[in-house]
Amino acid sequence: VIGLPFADRDRPELQQLVGLLLDTHVIRFSLSDATTFEHVIAQTRSEVAESYAHKDLPFELVVDAVQPERGSGHMPLCQVMVNWIEPSSRLSSLVLEGLFTQGLLPHDKTAKFDISISFSDSNRGIEFEIEYDIDLFEATTIERLAVHFECLLEEATANPTCPVGRLPLLTKDEQREWLISLNDTTADYGKDHCIHQLFEKQAASNPEAVAVVFEEKDFTYAELNSRANQLANYLISQGAGPEILVGICMERSLELIVGLLAILKSGGVYLPLDPTYPIERLRFMLKDSAAPILLTQEKLLNQLPNYECHIMCVDRDWSEVNSLNKENPDTAASVFSPAYAIYTSGTTGIPKGVLLPHVTLINLLSNDEPAKHGSRVAQFTSISFDVSLQEIFYACLSGNTLVVVDDDTRLRPQAFAAFIQEKGITDLFVPNTVLHYLVQAVVEEKLHLKSLTNIFQAGEALTITPVLRTFFENHPTCRLHNHYGPAESHVVTAHRLPMDVSKWSNKPSIGSPISNTRVYILDSQQNLLPVGVPGEIHLAGVGVAKGYLNRVELTEKKFVPNPFSEQPEELMYRSGDLARYLPDGNIEFMGRIDHQVKIRGFRIELGEIESVLTEHPAVVQAVVQARENTPGDKRLVAYVVPAESEFEDIDSLRASLRERLPDYMLPAAYVVLDHLPLTPNGKIDRRALPKPKYDRTNLGGEYVAPRDALEEQIAGVWCEVLKLDQVGVHDSFFELGGHSLLAFQIIARLAERVKVELPLRRIFDAPTVSGVAVELKKMLDKSGTPEG
Repeated sequence: VIGLPFADRDRPELQQLVGLLLDTHVIRFSLSDATTFEHVIAQTRSEVAESYAHKDLPFELVVDAVQPERGSGHMPLCQVMVNWIEPSSRLSSLVLEGLFTQGLLPHDKTAKFDISISFSDSNRGIEFEIEYDIDLFEATTIERLAVHFECLLEEATANPTCPVGRLPLLTKDEQREWLISLNDTTADYGKDHCIHQLFEKQAASNPEAVAVVFEEKDFTYAELNSRANQLANYLISQGAGPEILVGICMERSLELIVGLLAILKSGGVYLPLDPTYPIERLRFMLKDSAAPILLTQEKLLNQLPNYECHIMCVDRDWSEVNSLNKENPDTAASVFSPAYAIYTSGTTGIPKGVLLPHVTLINLLSNDEPAKHGSRVAQFTSISFDVSLQEIFYACLSGNTLVVVDDDTRLRPQAFAAFIQEKGITDLFVPNTVLHYLVQAVVEEKLHLKSLTNIFQAGEALTITPVLRTFFENHPTCRLHNHYGPAESHVVTAHRLPMDVSKWSNKPSIGSPISNTRVYILDSQQNLLPVGVPGEIHLAGVGVAKGYLNRVELTEKKFVPNPFSEQPEELMYRSGDLARYLPDGNIEFMGRIDHQVKIRGFRIELGEIESVLTEHPAVVQAVVQARENTPGDKRLVAYVVPAESEFEDIDSLRASLRERLPDYMLPAAYVVLDHLPLTPNGKIDRRALPKPKYDRTNLGGEYVAPRDALEEQIAGVWCEVLKLDQVGVHDSFFELGGHSLLAFQIIARLAERVKVELPLRRIFDAPTVSGVAVELKKMLDKSGTPEG
């Protein structure tokens, strides 16, 4: 939707009239990626001609008829103006005998539109200048936009039959910078040893050092290595080897670590099966993977599905293993052999398995800040979460100690905080949600975790809240690392936040690509996008999986040829994540593409609302969903976890959002939770969020019943349209879940009953039952229609 100014001097009597006779016409275009530039030109000519045929219709009357959602921050109907300035209208062309003239451009310092572009013809060709709203854009952004627009026009005019979706925005120099400078990450990561072989080197160097601790038990590196060797030899005797999947379903214990290492030492592929998963999910994973061997514990046998394979109970059958060779087995696995298979949730509800090679972990660990001598690393995450492998080998490949956290402690933030303090934990890997529960408990209990030096956040988008800032201000020697990477690649970007908390952004970046990985931000046509323009993250490099287990169609859809690679067979992974490059070359994560919703024609990033919510001092965590409880009526719902000692009420939170966000981005309902539901991996379980109630529980203040017949009529109509049992006279239509489309229904039903049609803007101006009643009474008095 573009605004065009039309001059209204077509009648002879207006030709000599002094003054500015302009009106705005709104031109609508419908473009797809496949539309050619030739078609754009033809469509433009047609649309402008049709609009000119109706040029006598004033813009104000169009706005009044359409009744768009209004806001003080932008023009109605269109926010971009395009103008053509004839050379004859420029002051610089004025010639007066005996006088020197100079063209001056007066400016009232106020931009009328978000962006206005004025074109003109000159001796040098077509020129354009841009006026913009400085509250929305920085000068550097507009300068980049101008360069990209010029690049787009050059390409379009050179190749007018090209679909507009394929036209590049970036100049050749920028493309080289994106492909070479930002993705020049080649570095040595060691290709000679697999993960288990690197562990064996540590065991040989530090045999008596404590490798792993669980509750009151521990294993030295020598003990852990010899036990894993015995179990590995047993697995080999049962058919384990390169590319053979071995399932492991065990509770958190020392034996779990032994089993994991044994699978890798056998050359097999580690398939974690979390015993807390539903039995049907475990059944699917076993059947889909066709794993021929399963390691478990005797007490878990009743929790496992019926599945034909060789089942070995590590506790019950250890006597058989104990007699086997304790030496390191020799297998044919290489760093490019698959090391583990992780099942991740699919958007369709069907889990999908991802195979990743040894090199993925080796490359990642070579990028991580090395663990200092004497470090104690908590093994917190679920074995079905790939971060658990990062925890385990971050400790065990550096000769340090891995401390396994029991399930009871993992689930209680206060207990986990005390555990960190008691065990002297130095390094911690946790998702954003768990991190906020932990720091909240530490701040409330006034604990000081003096041993903690590094916290690595991964698995979710990092949110910066007041309580998180307080924690790190109280722990100035602890560093916060923000990692990004899906299960299909593990970690691919990293960002270490500054020591000075005051320098933290409210929306921290996910950093830049780690060594030997490449990140491209592309549009739907796989064009590289400029700084600041959101697009889908595509990943390539040594850490990216080759595809999904037994899912050929999905693999072809998500793992696509890399057009930027010199190796013709290299694939890149389409992550489904939305991000943009920042001017400093770092990347800002913006959420999932499938978390971008459209409500009443407005495209909304749910992450933007969540970010504003978590900046409120009374909120610890927040999640926003678009829910469609009634077909065709999609509404935003905010789920908030309050800081109990500071939380006031929903009204204050709603008022805070109203100051920061436009009306269409305000949640229709707020649900206060003690904690957000989590998956076994410690991430937010969005599917488990409860259904909201659209009623007075969302409002503050007392219920006041209708006081006369007119208020009863209005309240009754609101109950019908909003599907509520009760509406008070001071309840806000919008805070009960109403919006402009439902407001039209209110107007229509009221008109049937009181015979007066209320203008839409009156509901926006007075959105309560009593306010609407006052407006209706004024109109009834004027029309002479008797009340009631």
